[in-house]
Amino acid sequence: MDDSVDVEQLVEDLKKVRERGIPKTRPDSVPALKEALARRRPDLDDTERKHFLEDLLTQAANELGDDAEGIRLALGIGAFPRNPDGRVRSSADRRAAFAAHYQSTSETVRRRGGLEDQVFTKLARAILSLPPVASPTARSDDQPAGPSLRPTGEAASATAGANPRPDGVADGKRGAADHRAIGQKRSAQISMSTITSRQRAYHAIDSVEQDLRQLIESYLLDHLPPEEVFGAEYDQLSARRAQDDVSETVALTQHLHPQHAYDVLLRHAEALPAGFPEVLQLNLGAIDGFVAVRNRVMRGRPLQPDDLDESESFIRRFQSPHFRQTEMALAQLALDRGWQPRPRVGSSPAERILHNLPSADFNETGLLGRRGQINEIVDRVKARRERMFTLVGEGGIGKSALALEICYRLADHPEPPFDAILWTSLKSEQLTPAGVQELSNAIRDIDGAAREIGQAIDPTFQGTARGLAEAVSQMTALIVIDNLETVHGSEVVSLYDALPDTVSFLLTSRVGVGEIERRLPVGPLEQESAELLFRKFALTRGLSELADMAFPAVGDILRQLRYSPLAIRWYILSIEAGRTPSDTLRNQEELLRFCVANVIDALGSDEKVLLQVLRVLDRPVSFEELAVISDMEIDTLRRGAQRLTQSSLLVWTQFTGSDERNSLPCHPRPERSSEHPLRQR
Repeated sequence: MDDSVDVEQLVEDLKKVRERGIPKTRPDSVPALKEALARRRPDLDDTERKHFLEDLLTQAANELGDDAEGIRLALGIGAFPRNPDGRVRSSADRRAAFAAHYQSTSETVRRRGGLEDQVFTKLARAILSLPPVASPTARSDDQPAGPSLRPTGEAASATAGANPRPDGVADGKRGAADHRAIGQKRSAQISMSTITSRQRAYHAIDSVEQDLRQLIESYLLDHLPPEEVFGAEYDQLSARRAQDDVSETVALTQHLHPQHAYDVLLRHAEALPAGFPEVLQLNLGAIDGFVAVRNRVMRGRPLQPDDLDESESFIRRFQSPHFRQTEMALAQLALDRGWQPRPRVGSSPAERILHNLPSADFNETGLLGRRGQINEIVDRVKARRERMFTLVGEGGIGKSALALEICYRLADHPEPPFDAILWTSLKSEQLTPAGVQELSNAIRDIDGAAREIGQAIDPTFQGTARGLAEAVSQMTALIVIDNLETVHGSEVVSLYDALPDTVSFLLTSRVGVGEIERRLPVGPLEQESAELLFRKFALTRGLSELADMAFPAVGDILRQLRYSPLAIRWYILSIEAGRTPSDTLRNQEELLRFCVANVIDALGSDEKVLLQVLRVLDRPVSFEELAVISDMEIDTLRRGAQRLTQSSLLVWTQFTGSDERNSLPCHPRPERSSEHPLRQR
């Protein structure tokens, strides 16, 4: 055992891993583990070595027999950090799972010298007992170049008389340790962080799935009848192939879901090479835990913040000679980091309902925050007690992203409440670092929106609202209209009246319809989500100096950007384009014009006067004082304040020591306090 690394320090580092989870643990934050890993893998440099922390912990845990499963639960080894409901698994969740495994309590686990300390001490000693991995032997001149591997030891001598396999490895001659060692070597050759977009994740995941199907064809269907290989699923697969209207020459494996392919291989483990079933079993928890991430990537759903990282970690588990497509995909992605591959024809999963939902434009960071609000709105829309919901908030606050996430949740519900979800957008301009730009071919009226919705059902549709009513008459549908503020509310009411009661509406608007709607306010991001968006988006744009900025500075920037998702992205893109941070914060005219110009243009004269007075005062003010300053009647003042509130230009909060109805603030930035009853956004 290596005595140069302190066991107690290792135990403390293991607690940090349990607290943060493996994906969020940086080697520099666990110095004893980093040193142990360096002694275990002297063949790698620090950049490569940091990706083998989980492998080190896995191999050490495997030495501990009955404690191995408890350690995996505590550290999240062998499964991704999500609960079955899709919620990210927290430190408390891991501790609770660890306690439940030992039929203990979290208190027994937590206390010093308790169960966690005892098991982690065993694990620390096992880590220090692992022998170093020998450096790879240099290739001789007569060995072929490229990624191919030669069998070694007994496998080499057995190759001549063995039945050939697609990977060139003799049957039964490579154990689980060999597979893991080869995976480690390949991982060292291909640098991490190659999966930086949905397209790249799709390509790599599809390669894993192709390899799983190829393994079934090569090791099972080469000598077993398909009825025996697929068992009870044989009839379902045959029916699925017939339903897809493809030739019977198309392999049944092409209609096999990846989880089922994995199960088929495990059921016939005796027909696989020795050691390979152990590799499959070791990663069983990973594939079960990855289903939700896989479905979001492959089905074009909005990604969650950690989906790309989890995709990379998952895929690299399957680096072995048996997963040739996967290895080639990773090598190609590493070679060309700008490559955005197109999906393979026929690889996209079939949709369960009709929809024309767009791809999310926030996949670089995932949708951050708003979990509770999303669940609440999904439940409301699904219940269909009301037909029209409007997400109302200032421009750039995240209404469209929220609506899109809600729609995909409804589309993927086990019992979808709608036969169709039909999306259209009335967005007519976009904000760039260079300013506000008009969109060509933008839809500018309700007739155009009805036409686009109808074409999602029938590409030849050219009708208006009345024709759309006929098109949706035989279905339950959710119609989604984004950026509604560009048309008058009465046009929406006309569309609502024209369509049958089986149609529900989800709208996004800065001002709302004004009647027949359930208004659902959308506010700024919470500070934690805004900070995470700032850092993640800065990283995706290569601005590490922004991503690593200390919180006080980031917090000040976020306050000046009003915790707005659009403003945060605009700020970072502006810095990337060469503007200085201070000038960008001082000169937000284009940003503000994009967010509120069309809303202000639609205001009446009284509302515009009131808004101008509030901007000039720049301090909290009561109704009575504002009435004197503006020379407005109290009733006029109240109507103006109500209109500004409906237009997402003001928001009510509680004012200490004053009646909420009798005070107005005028603060140019929304400070997170409860001092002002109504504040300017």
